[in-house]
Amino acid sequence: MTDERLISTIDRIERALNRLESRGSNHPADNSSVEALSQLQARYDKLAERERRLRERTASALDRLTSLIDRQKAG
Repeated sequence: MTDERLISTIDRIERALNRLESRGSNHPADNSSVEALSQLQARYDKLAERERRLRERTASALDRLTSLIDRQKAG
């Protein structure tokens, strides 16, 4: 999944969580909405962790590329 798609997915999940949370404050929570919220939160957490790892890997790859370019220029 590309960074853009991953970020878009996380944004959609955040909006869905916000809708569920605002709906929950107006109505008593039933088990299905609590379960849905829990599932969305778990998916959001998983995607957020995936995005964090992807950003770390990308930064590491860019650092390695920069190092290789610098060595090539120097030598």
